[in-house]
Amino acid sequence: MENLPHRSERAMLPSIRPVGEEVPRGKVLSSKGTPVAGETLTVFTHIVEIIAADGNSSQSVEAIVDTGASYLTVPQEILRELGILAEERVPLRLADGSRVERDLGEAKVRIMGRTATTNVIFGTDSDRALLGSHALEAVRLGVDPWTKTLVDFTPFL
Repeated sequence: MENLPHRSERAMLPSIRPVGEEVPRGKVLSSKGTPVAGETLTVFTHIVEIIAADGNSSQSVEAIVDTGASYLTVPQEILRELGILAEERVPLRLADGSRVERDLGEAKVRIMGRTATTNVIFGTDSDRALLGSHALEAVRLGVDPWTKTLVDFTPFL
């Protein structure tokens, strides 16, 4: 993992595309928006199952795996259909440096057969689903950037 770009560097993420279509490699950008020489960041997606608040149903979403993002982001329409409630409004910083406010709640998720409760951001209609670092840590998964897969990891105590 030591070859990954620093968190302060941002990547251009793909626009909305059909499920299953290959996600392109993006250029890693410096904090000034200029490409960092010779560096690329592999972007990939993974299915996340969001479990309803009552536990009786669920819905799967394809999320961009983004370890630079703190939380799981899911379109608010899906969260509300599943009975997941917003608990507070929080300030967030986007990859381009701009600041926004979004609702934050808690949701039970299942990723690769592992279930955990994690924070979830209520995304707007224009927000892509993102699988951030807190949700990955909650289910004890990490990222292998070379194979573009999620992998098991053992947490530190």
